[in-house]
Amino acid sequence: MSLILQLKDVKGDDLISLGEKLLLYCDLSNNQISVPNSFIITNELFLKFLEETELILKIKDLTDSTNYNRESYNTVLNQVQELIMNTELPPNILNDIKNAYDNMIIHNDIFKSASIQTIDFIRAGRSAPYLAVRPYLRNNRQIEAIENIRGIDNLGAAVKRIFCLYFNTDVLIKDNMNDLNIVIQKMINPDKSAIVSVFEDSIEINACFGLSQPMTNNEIQFDNYILDKSSLQLKEYKINNQEWMLYRDENLLRTIKRNLYIRGKEQKLNYNEFDKIVETCSKLKELNDLNYKFEFIFENNRIYLIDIINLIKEDDSQITQEPLEAFNFPENNIENISSKTSDHIQGETFYYGKSEGPVKILRSLDDLSKVNYNDIIACRYLKSEFIGAIEKASGIISDSDISQEIQDMIKIPCIINSVNATQLLNDNDYVEVDASAGVISKIEKKAQPTNNTSNEELPFRLDIKIDENTNVDALLEKIRQVKEFLKK
Repeated sequence: MSLILQLKDVKGDDLISLGEKLLLYCDLSNNQISVPNSFIITNELFLKFLEETELILKIKDLTDSTNYNRESYNTVLNQVQELIMNTELPPNILNDIKNAYDNMIIHNDIFKSASIQTIDFIRAGRSAPYLAVRPYLRNNRQIEAIENIRGIDNLGAAVKRIFCLYFNTDVLIKDNMNDLNIVIQKMINPDKSAIVSVFEDSIEINACFGLSQPMTNNEIQFDNYILDKSSLQLKEYKINNQEWMLYRDENLLRTIKRNLYIRGKEQKLNYNEFDKIVETCSKLKELNDLNYKFEFIFENNRIYLIDIINLIKEDDSQITQEPLEAFNFPENNIENISSKTSDHIQGETFYYGKSEGPVKILRSLDDLSKVNYNDIIACRYLKSEFIGAIEKASGIISDSDISQEIQDMIKIPCIINSVNATQLLNDNDYVEVDASAGVISKIEKKAQPTNNTSNEELPFRLDIKIDENTNVDALLEKIRQVKEFLKK
């Protein structure tokens, strides 16, 4: 198979190498469902990178010399990731990626027939597109996508980051490195987003303004439409008030939250857009595989298929990148840990401060819904899609760096480049994040003091009235007193 594939060149016999989900994405794109300009970096390129740089031998040496316990396992993972990130892509591989990247800016027919001078002239007159780097694994394991990538150098680094995220226990122990394909996709800034789910008798469409992440994380109210699968007639619908939306600001190069006010009460899909998505559903309704949701976006009244999302079954929701049973690692039980353990997780300070709370591990977008206010969030790579979780959290732990477009938003204790915190911690472990020292420690949750304030007399009167004669300073002082009282 080629190192780089165009979606139009994918055939049915590529199922074994690409996997069911990526083949479905390509098949839909070749059946008149619009997708953004995209190309595929195949597993062959990944293997060639490992072989030409001799990383495959170094990784084998590391795993062969490893004692199978928690500490050595995490050391190996960390060493493998460091090796990959510190190894340059060979020039021939980088050139193949660059040619495919240029094709996203310049039409393929022009690219084949025009001179180098003409192509350089066209390229100089067009700004580099923003890209999303979306991993598609044959075994349907989900790892994070990386977005807002611009320029060939940044694209190469993002591809290597996906290589790093691909490695887990299964890959190292079973020496199976044949599951990873990557879709490089030109990013489109959506006016509206829709998630389509195909069921046996019906098709469900959820729609919102802006990016889909707040909808998939149930952070906003969104519109819901139910179609009869055979006739595609609308059976029922509900229009909800969406209070805010997320959109990607091209000038600030980051994701922005915007209040919608009155617009939030409007129907999210107008009649023309609704007709377009119903027409698209006619091409999905024959699918017998009900394991996926389909993410669409609208830009300037055009509809695009962005991604195919795994449906997480309830019994699979706890699948993680934990070590295999053969390792016989001890249970990581917080009750068996003393008030302050001697085992600390090290990292680098990104934003100073100290906080504590239960941990929530974010391995995919589906995990965002489990984050509560004042939780500590831990992830492999902190990116713009996590904005809803960031706003709730009291502390942040990231195994790697932070997406550039959200760095200015981090104003709570934050540690980056931790030594595999997402592997060493479990959901609801109670931890202290000392960002000033760059240390994460498991601690016992402090007992909450009994607060019998029900009969306590308020030290102020709640006689707040607001009219044209209101004394603003007095009102602010009363609000301050209320906040202080509630803190106690």
